[in-house]
Amino acid sequence: MIEVIDPQEGTRKLTVKVKVTAEVQPVLPPPVAGSPFTPVEFEGLAVMPYVDSDRCKSDGKSKCGARQAYSLKATGVRAPSRGMGRPLPEHKDAA
Repeated sequence: MIEVIDPQEGTRKLTVKVKVTAEVQPVLPPPVAGSPFTPVEFEGLAVMPYVDSDRCKSDGKSKCGARQAYSLKATGVRAPSRGMGRPLPEHKDAA
């Protein structure tokens, strides 16, 4: 299981966990010099939605607090194929 941090401001949940189901234990790439983050790319990333009913009480009087949730699973993890934080070049239409 790899804990992933979303550094964007205003993110509702700062961290998520990704379960990696690789045949061998993945080795994370080395951290980027001068950055507090180690960028990674997940292979075969899948999002599985489910209903989290842990907040429901079975007394029949309370309102159920179930919510939509999801789990993240990947088949592998590797260093990104592109650099971290580099914007894509703009393509200008030919005049």
